[in-house]
Amino acid sequence: MNIIKRDLSNHFLAQATYANRHCKNWRLIKITTDAENSGNILHVVLHVASCFEPNTEGEIYIYHSNCLLVLVKTGAIFDHSGFKTKLEYLLSSYRLQIEISDLNSQRLREFKILLSSIDQEYDDYSFFHKNRQKRKENIILVADDDLFMRSLLCASLNQFGTCLEIDNGVKILENYLQYCPNVIFLDIHMPQINGIEVLNQILSYDPHAYVIMLSADSCKANVINAIKLGAKDFIAKPFTPLKLEQSLLKCTTIKHPTKFSPSQLIR
Repeated sequence: MNIIKRDLSNHFLAQATYANRHCKNWRLIKITTDAENSGNILHVVLHVASCFEPNTEGEIYIYHSNCLLVLVKTGAIFDHSGFKTKLEYLLSSYRLQIEISDLNSQRLREFKILLSSIDQEYDDYSFFHKNRQKRKENIILVADDDLFMRSLLCASLNQFGTCLEIDNGVKILENYLQYCPNVIFLDIHMPQINGIEVLNQILSYDPHAYVIMLSADSCKANVINAIKLGAKDFIAKPFTPLKLEQSLLKCTTIKHPTKFSPSQLIR
């Protein structure tokens, strides 16, 4: 599904209008959450998209920082109750309001009225920036499949904030969107999804993400590729605590050092 992260209401309406006139079995779904207070709307988007097959036709439009509009082709039969139950299970920490309806002229007119009332453009940078600013502490995401390496990283970085550890490439994006970290230390050679792919995923949601790549392979091509894609720094293993701190002190999204906080492994 195509995820529309900015104010492209005209594009969304054009797609819905075309589907209404020329296609069958499309649905409109409105999902309202309390993400503005308890989490990240992009984290919600990720789980909404996971409720459909990867090749499903449709678009998820971020109408507001706590509201999504979904246009999706579901087929003649769509299990409304099953979709709601699955989404509520995946997002059990949120309060959700889910409205599902067939795509028709009346519903389309209602959505046009809703979208015409937009008075504030949704902005990715503003969202991530505000979430980081309102926290008192820094959150540092440490993504490496090696337990010993994660321990070394966290021992050096804990003085700057709370370290959240991830040992699997598949879970990095979800946790990045959920916790909105100030910085992420990302190993290139992660299992299942490598660090370069994860870097691309993160930057597609947060173009201003501060990503520091790590690798025992200091191949010049890898360094150039990572920096070209948007990584802010590249640290070769083995590293010294001084090198980590020097890199972190250049980070524009980190606050001043805070008191020690024990690291946590995200499962």
